[in-house]
Amino acid sequence: MHFALSQDPDLIILDDPISSFDSNKKYAIVNRLFSSKSKRDSFYGKTVLMLTHDLQPIIDFIKVNKPTGASVSAYYLQNKSGVISEQEISDSDIKSFPKLLAEDSRNQDLNIVHRVASLRKLLEHTPTDDDAPTFAYNMLSCLLHGKPEPESVNGTKLTSDETKSGAELIKQYITDFDYGDYSTKVFTKDNLLRSFNEEKNSYVRLQVFRVLIEVLNLRTKITDDPLLKYIDEQFHVENDYMFSLDLMKFDIVPDFVIPKCLEYLKKGHLIS
Repeated sequence: MHFALSQDPDLIILDDPISSFDSNKKYAIVNRLFSSKSKRDSFYGKTVLMLTHDLQPIIDFIKVNKPTGASVSAYYLQNKSGVISEQEISDSDIKSFPKLLAEDSRNQDLNIVHRVASLRKLLEHTPTDDDAPTFAYNMLSCLLHGKPEPESVNGTKLTSDETKSGAELIKQYITDFDYGDYSTKVFTKDNLLRSFNEEKNSYVRLQVFRVLIEVLNLRTKITDDPLLKYIDEQFHVENDYMFSLDLMKFDIVPDFVIPKCLEYLKKGHLIS
């Protein structure tokens, strides 16, 4: 940073400067690079092109308007067959994952496989003590795995009351849902193949492919483990969102954090 500033350049290019760090360090680095409190010793007010694979600084700059509050634009770059295209990322393009899943689940213009998969993810993201979401989740899972009848996680058939309860919740998002019709008319080999061939969105095509290999029992024939892992990760809720250590049992806060908090309280004469 100091070398770049010493050259007084018209353009500064940062090539993925934060991807190898955890979220706290990422923000600290970006904050220091563009600090408005150290304008002479930072890139604040300079023309900077930062390339990154990481969404976090995009969220910070575009959604939260931090750390600088200065003029920032973000673009999504895509390489297709050697042709680079760019698409601007606006505030409205960045959504909370549950909100995005809810919107896609209800959107009748989207591929039905994607809608079903999105609703299942949404139910994973919003756990509840009510039984209906559990029944709905099991029904959607069975549908995505090509099972002719809905089952519980232990393989027992859902009762008519359980099926009715789950279906009522699903219909709040997918109004024409009927497990029997979807199983025999939508999640079939021919319909899924047609859906895969006609779908233009790569993410949705990947979801349809994941259902296809389940319905047709093709998973064991795919020897590319990294590919399967990638497909599975796109199809399920990421573990980082779903799981956490017991915060009452494990002290996950780094040692320096609380002393720093105490230090600031003492400086403000709030504690002695």
